[in-house]
Amino acid sequence: VQYEPPDGLTPGEAGALVDDAADMRDITASIVDLAVHGFLEIEERKADHMMGLYSSQDFAFILKKKPAEWVGVKPHELLLLAGLFDNGVRDYVELSELQNRFYKNLPGIQKALFDSLVSHGYYAHRPDEVRGIFIGVAIVTGALLLGIGQFLAQQLGMQSLPFTMAAILTGAIVAAFGWIMPARTVAGAKARLGVLGFEDFLGRVEGDRMERMTSTTHMSQAQTFEKYLPFAMALGVEKKWAA
Repeated sequence: VQYEPPDGLTPGEAGALVDDAADMRDITASIVDLAVHGFLEIEERKADHMMGLYSSQDFAFILKKKPAEWVGVKPHELLLLAGLFDNGVRDYVELSELQNRFYKNLPGIQKALFDSLVSHGYYAHRPDEVRGIFIGVAIVTGALLLGIGQFLAQQLGMQSLPFTMAAILTGAIVAAFGWIMPARTVAGAKARLGVLGFEDFLGRVEGDRMERMTSTTHMSQAQTFEKYLPFAMALGVEKKWAA
């Protein structure tokens, strides 16, 4: 069990390191972490419609620090802030507004997350690049086998279906193995174990342990909860942490 996130990792980095994927859970956790550090506020908004017959829920993001104050953040966090608030042009945006435009920022944020992990020495190559290479090899291999199979079928007077199935299955097998081929370095494997140990703490901590922590860290239970909530979100144990 670990009681702190290892190596100063951000929630997004910790989540991506565990499963080799920079997914929406990691990005959402990063947004909440930026709120914890005072860069923005998240407010729940409810609106009544048709004289109160039904209501809708939305969330508002309110920028609290101007771009000149965006210091001490990592590249993926900087891209997040820029994507949310149009590079600081806006200081207020609702979640419903982001649905039609924020997706354009996701590839760059995910790339920056992986680049950060590579710069830490946790990967020799970005996991998304490794998967992309293997998928490319799978497509080329399948296409070559398909072409060769069709040629042989014509030359030998055989049905082409067995050759076609062999080409498709071979490509699928290469692609499937390629998806699990991203490899961490020794440092990355050790850091991942540290993250899993921290996840174990977040999912199992009890009240008495929290009291001891707050007495040694000089933070209230509310502050401790808030500080580690983004990590719990990135690691999928936010419900246990909240409980």
